[in-house]
Amino acid sequence: MYGNRKNRRQYFRLIKSLIFAQVILLFLAFLYEPGSVVFSRSTFLLAWLFNLIFVLTGRLISEAFITNIRRGGSLSHKIFLVGTHQHTLVAKIVLKLNRNKEYKILGEVDLSTRENYHR
Repeated sequence: MYGNRKNRRQYFRLIKSLIFAQVILLFLAFLYEPGSVVFSRSTFLLAWLFNLIFVLTGRLISEAFITNIRRGGSLSHKIFLVGTHQHTLVAKIVLKLNRNKEYKILGEVDLSTRENYHR
């Protein structure tokens, strides 16, 4: 959940997992011992609906909270750029355009100069 943004935003996989879990519960309740537990289909439908609503709402709220903290610069990843001047300049521009301020550049090493080439 707190990994990179791509893994946090897999809502379709989350919905599939919740549906699969609800189907398993439905099979266990109705097919395992049909007479022992009496739940109506509407109870399972409401449980599934509330499960989806609460889990997805919680995930969206936590995503918004993490994004706001990162925009403030608190949870930034500290990086050091290594490469030629042109490559580090391009990387700086790309990282500065990142609106979430996820990365803080600590410094850079230019590998095109002779003294830094053999480090």
